[in-house]
Order: sequence, then C-alpha cells, then structure tokens
Amino acid sequence: LRATLANAVNARFRAVLLTSLTTIAGLVALIFETSTLQMYVAPIAVTLCFGLAFATALVLLVIPAMVLLLEDGKHQLLALVHSTTARLRAPTEVTPTHNPPHAPTHVVTGDTSL
Repeated sequence: LRATLANAVNARFRAVLLTSLTTIAGLVALIFETSTLQMYVAPIAVTLCFGLAFATALVLLVIPAMVLLLEDGKHQLLALVHSTTARLRAPTEVTPTHNPPHAPTHVVTGDTSL
C-alpha cells in the first residue's frame, strides 16, 4: 500500500500543485483590483485563495498520511474489537466470595427449661 500510495502522490503532485498555483495567481490579481467593485471581489478572491491552498495541502499531504495511518491501525483496531466481543460473549463463571460451611444439626437432649 505504501508503494502504491507513493506512486499515486508522485504522479498527481505536479498536476495538482500547478493547477492550484495558477488559479491562486489569477485570484491574486483580483485581490489587488483597484476598481469600484474591489470591495466586493477582494473578499471572495481571498476566500477562494486560502480555501484552494488549504484543499491542496489536504489532497497532497493530509489525505495520503491519513490513509497510511488508517491502514496501519486497521489490524490493531480489528484485534481490539475481536478481543472485546470475545470477552463479552464468553460465559462468565460466578465464584462465591465466601462459602460458609453447613451448620451442624444439633439434637437437644435433657432438660430444656430455663
């Protein structure tokens, strides 16, 4: 999985990065617009620039790292779930904490008056 993921990131890295950078460069021109529409266009352009930069970082760095972490942790998670369900399904043996001896039977003989 690591080799496949590394190949996929290497194959798409340049295309994703160049597309994002050219789009951000085009939006920077709108940020520094000096016309009367600047107060409406600049906030939208800034939002798009930062959103695109964040999404690019997610696509190129965070998502591949999360895929590796989830794949590595999958076996540990499955083992934990299996042990927990096995423990819940196992019959529990009840052992008494105190087992008093049976009381002896006494036979009363003789005078029982006080």
